[in-house]
Amino acid sequence: MFIRSQDLAEHTYGAGGNIETTTIVPSTPGATSNGASEPMRMLMVMEVVHPVHWTVRAFVDPADLRRMVKLVLMNPGLICAA
Repeated sequence: MFIRSQDLAEHTYGAGGNIETTTIVPSTPGATSNGASEPMRMLMVMEVVHPVHWTVRAFVDPADLRRMVKLVLMNPGLICAA
């Protein structure tokens, strides 16, 4: 797996080959003030090993996750080409 940086010097970083953890977390880091429920999103933690050693945290909103699943279902060649 590769991660592309969007900073001033665009780099491609090599991830450790897999996603370390995925958990469902609230959209905001702290507790809500009125105790209301809040939307949830997926937190993915990946380890980057080349050219630097970092831990990357990525938050995926439900709409983005639905879009990714739809893209894979409509283009099964994406999985076969890997």
